[in-house]
Amino acid sequence: FSRSETIGEHEPSKKLIKRNLYLVSFSIMCSFTSFGGIQNLETSIDLGEVSGGNVLAMLYFVFAFASIFGSSAVKKFGSFRCMLFFGFICAIFILSHLLPRVWTLYPMAVLMGLSASFLWISQGEYTSFLAVSYSRLTSRHESFYTGSFQGIFFFIFMISTIVGNLIPVFVLDGSPQSVSILLQFYFFSAVLGVIIMGFVKSKKSLSASIISHFPKHDDDLDHVEMQEINKALTKESQVVGKKVPFYLKIKQTIVNSTNRQLVLLMPLFLVVGLEMSFLFGCFTSHIIKPNIGLDKIGPAMTVYGILCCFGSIFVGKVSVYIGRVFIIFVGLIMHPCAAFTVYVAHFDSSSTILIYSIAAVWGIGDAIWNTIISAVLSACFPHNSEIAFSHFRLFQGSGLFIGFLTVNVFEYHTTLLIILFLFLVAAICFTVDTRKFG
Repeated sequence: FSRSETIGEHEPSKKLIKRNLYLVSFSIMCSFTSFGGIQNLETSIDLGEVSGGNVLAMLYFVFAFASIFGSSAVKKFGSFRCMLFFGFICAIFILSHLLPRVWTLYPMAVLMGLSASFLWISQGEYTSFLAVSYSRLTSRHESFYTGSFQGIFFFIFMISTIVGNLIPVFVLDGSPQSVSILLQFYFFSAVLGVIIMGFVKSKKSLSASIISHFPKHDDDLDHVEMQEINKALTKESQVVGKKVPFYLKIKQTIVNSTNRQLVLLMPLFLVVGLEMSFLFGCFTSHIIKPNIGLDKIGPAMTVYGILCCFGSIFVGKVSVYIGRVFIIFVGLIMHPCAAFTVYVAHFDSSSTILIYSIAAVWGIGDAIWNTIISAVLSACFPHNSEIAFSHFRLFQGSGLFIGFLTVNVFEYHTTLLIILFLFLVAAICFTVDTRKFG
């Protein structure tokens, strides 16, 4: 847009873009208030004949496997439909905990993993689309908004960790009735997420709305330009007529895996998943519960959520000025420090402050991964963001699956050694070509 006076006339379109960003963020936040709360307690509450660790392992195995063809599913059905699908499945997954049986929880864990894979590919791609669309209405380059928009999303999203972990503090008293009441709260939150997602516009619909808001001048030059811009931004709505065989999708994923930038980031993707599984699986059940009690899982993870929440918005804003590379190196220092502290520390009933401090550092570290990795992928793969996010979720999901599967197999010290080694490998790989990720 060459005329400065035209930029000021884009306010309706800019507000519409921000509105959709907030709607998506709050919808997923409501869904993950339920799922995150259940995930933190899955290995600690009594599910009868069902193993909570197996539920999470199964969920993240499917999550990782579905990422192979996840980008194809997002292209076929659209990011909006995939996000809405996740909302429905999440609500049913929470509901299945009221009747914890092998034939209810395990099948829903499979569907939850499938829908979550589609969700995160869709979220990353949709948020990138919003950032690019917003940049077209301003005088700034799109890279200025990718980190900022991802930061806003994860700031709102991480409120789910705070709320989801605060609810058990006031509801749980150790009785089966309190668990049932907690699940009803979570179910209500999941349903609310579906309702909010219903107000989100698809990419095609949003592009059409932006065009309709565009001011028509006498020469109509800017209107034509806006049409061309939005035509380029709505490739997601195009559906290829013939179906692509599954083996070709796998082949496409393998071919794309040879991309130099993705290869260098794969160790980081993997260790991010592994450290998350340690936090939600081992840290809650092996550190918090036996030392300071089951009732302290909620408050400790709330501290984690608060730091992750506010850290996300801070990191998203700061990355614009100091660069993504520097912030990633900060994360590569903070997380290993937290993991090493857990490895060498001797926990007991007086370790409350230490445990809360570790949760806080872990929250800041996860804020970096949540915000910056998405921004890096959006910037490095502007035309193939679905494939890039698909690879991220594939390796992150693999790390989560391995972590939850081995939560009761290895001592947590062994898992921490693996995490520390992978962080070292990730740091070396990232250092090889840092300029590409700036």
